[in-house]
Amino acid sequence: MTGSLRVTQNTSNPTVDASIEVTLSKDLLEAFIQFEPPKNDGEPITLEKVMQEIANKKVVFGIDEQLLISLVEEPKYQTKIAFANGIPKKDGENGTISWHVKTNSSLQPKENPDGSVNFRDLGIAENITKGQILCTINQPIVGEEGMTVTGLRIAPAIGKPVPSPLGKNVVYSEDETQVLADMDGQLNIVSNKVSIEQTLVIDGDIDNSTGNINFLGNVVIKGGVNSGFTVEARGTIDIAGFVEAATIKAGGDIVLRSGMNGASKGTIECAGNLTCTFIQNSDIFVNGNLYTQYLVQCQIKVGGNIDLVGKISSLVGGNCFTGGSISAKTIGNQFGLKTTVVLGVSHSLIVRQMELNNEIPDLTTKIDNLYKIINLLSPLHEANRLPAERVSMLENATLSFTTCSKMLEECKLELLDIEEKVNVHTFGKISCKGTIHPGTMVTIGSAKYMVERPLNFSSLYYSSGEIAIGSA
Repeated sequence: MTGSLRVTQNTSNPTVDASIEVTLSKDLLEAFIQFEPPKNDGEPITLEKVMQEIANKKVVFGIDEQLLISLVEEPKYQTKIAFANGIPKKDGENGTISWHVKTNSSLQPKENPDGSVNFRDLGIAENITKGQILCTINQPIVGEEGMTVTGLRIAPAIGKPVPSPLGKNVVYSEDETQVLADMDGQLNIVSNKVSIEQTLVIDGDIDNSTGNINFLGNVVIKGGVNSGFTVEARGTIDIAGFVEAATIKAGGDIVLRSGMNGASKGTIECAGNLTCTFIQNSDIFVNGNLYTQYLVQCQIKVGGNIDLVGKISSLVGGNCFTGGSISAKTIGNQFGLKTTVVLGVSHSLIVRQMELNNEIPDLTTKIDNLYKIINLLSPLHEANRLPAERVSMLENATLSFTTCSKMLEECKLELLDIEEKVNVHTFGKISCKGTIHPGTMVTIGSAKYMVERPLNFSSLYYSSGEIAIGSA
């Protein structure tokens, strides 16, 4: 700040010259000037003093000189005024992919006007023909450089091209801006990689004549699956017949058109959505949504919603965990069969959180022990007094220390990410258009509620730390 105090014979009223203060914004994109008035015939503001103070602050770009001249001629005292503006940077934008095909399928069954469900009308197939355009690759947009009022260049973030979306049986167009199918087949998109998969079709049952099925694409079974057999597919699984105490695993969606009774031994693992007529006495793991008419005495873990549809539309017995909401006509039964329902974050997320909480202390202990070994052997090695067999131990300990330290950091970051997802999670609700029977235990988040009397046409949801009951 410029300005001066001049002492005159009247010491009680000293002469004070007008002062100038120049300040900069934190991002250096604006400069401000403020004047304090002279007192007792002090010297006024001059353009020379203004420009000198601006130079002292190293402001060289975006100066509004006409504004400064007018402010010197007609000062606005004790007012902070912007007199210089920089140019903000404009970051580049990453490249993107524009899809020309359906990238997902809900596989939700069509409910007819009479309440029955048509499980054959699912729109499951996304048939692709050779040469069909699957997606367009949009190139990144170049950013624009900025400039501070002090003349410093501000580099923009650089737009990154999209990772190659090429999977199997697809090719680029001649200008490499589009991805085309290289064969007829079934579309499969995993982690933004597009492939055309062939579909394995089994005309009869899965039994001794076929053995277990493990296929990289999609599987269509026109018969059923007998007890003790396993069907695994990287893509979708569509089974027309009845499934017994078998194991069904899919990296995509699963459709069971005739239902399943697992006899307390059957298992379904589905990375997508599961659609079926009914399931009894089975373990069910679904990352997506579950659509069915009824579930009886099952162990259910679903990442999304559970929609019980059709005339029966019931959840009876067993334990049900879901990350989303549940809609049904009946939950529990009139005999008070114990039925446990838990709404919250997905079960797989909670399991992983528990795993990490166990892994992190184990890794920490291992790292501490390795550090002690390194700390003990390193001085001897530096002094050339370490036996040859111990040199190998030191090298292995050093390598393990580096590997475990990296793993520990990754585990901590993953745990923080999971905890953030848990904290910001919005809980779903239970919507029952019939009856929730006594014997049903409901947990939503941290709140619990035991149903002790029939609840008709009700919805249960989380509110202020408790489970509230409203109308469905």
